[in-house]
Amino acid sequence: MSQASSPLVTGGFQLASDLHANQPDPFILPEALRDYLTVLSQLEWGTITLVETNAIKQIHQLLHHAMVKAVVEGWTVTLVDSANCFNPQLISTLAFNYGVHGSTILRNIGLSRPFQYHQSISIVKDLEHYLQDIPSHRSLVILTSLPSMFFDASVKQEDPLFPIPQLESYRQVAGILQRLAVQGHTMIVTDQSEIRQTVLQADPPPVIKPASMKYAAKIHVSIQESDTQRRVELFNHPYRPPLAHTEKIKPKPRLSRKPEITFYTQRSLDDFQSMPSAGEVRTRRSSLEGLDLGEYRFEKTLKATTLDAFF
Repeated sequence: MSQASSPLVTGGFQLASDLHANQPDPFILPEALRDYLTVLSQLEWGTITLVETNAIKQIHQLLHHAMVKAVVEGWTVTLVDSANCFNPQLISTLAFNYGVHGSTILRNIGLSRPFQYHQSISIVKDLEHYLQDIPSHRSLVILTSLPSMFFDASVKQEDPLFPIPQLESYRQVAGILQRLAVQGHTMIVTDQSEIRQTVLQADPPPVIKPASMKYAAKIHVSIQESDTQRRVELFNHPYRPPLAHTEKIKPKPRLSRKPEITFYTQRSLDDFQSMPSAGEVRTRRSSLEGLDLGEYRFEKTLKATTLDAFF
């Protein structure tokens, strides 16, 4: 009896420590993104990381650092860019810091840009087919502002049944991403917190079901930023307890209402031969309105492209 049951126990179970030890290495976030998130230093293999923030542009810019680092380390990057934030020029600039040509990075980033939530559904469904030939343990999938496609104000105006159909579709999308995570793909989803709050304030209030992205993600980070401080909270994580970190930030500079320019005026052809020293350069500050440069008189209403033709 004991001899018959022994092989079943040996072959049917595995120590949790062995399972964890055999998992692929996580993706270590680049320094710029680690410094910003503070409570998260890596993306765990085969998980969905949800980042909710009211500073969505900042996190999207920092994700360019992650894409470059991932490609340099041999990962394949897939970007579903609902936010339309992908900047190939920034990718090329960051690649230079790694000593890699920008085209090398760009060739290893799969990019898709949905403009409607119906397109988002179709693209996420196609992900399963697109990723089937990519090694899952070296696959980073980024989905920017995915909820905004489903719960945008324009969708509410077009669909009288809003938000019930959108919630149903969003639940299906979350389920697809869960299956991809089980296969081993590492995913990060960004969400603009104001969008989610708008949905919760709908009339009548919708029922958020368990398959929403908040529950599908094993790692959940919230970032709330004001003019003077940034608060980062880690709500869910498979290996770490909840954390919170608050730090003061420098106020962002505010532009004056009246734009000013600084320039050196050439009064004659001899001016270039008798230029003053750096400390003696004559400058003139003036509002764009009524600016007089010889025969040209620029008004405040002229576009910048017109001004560029003369400077």
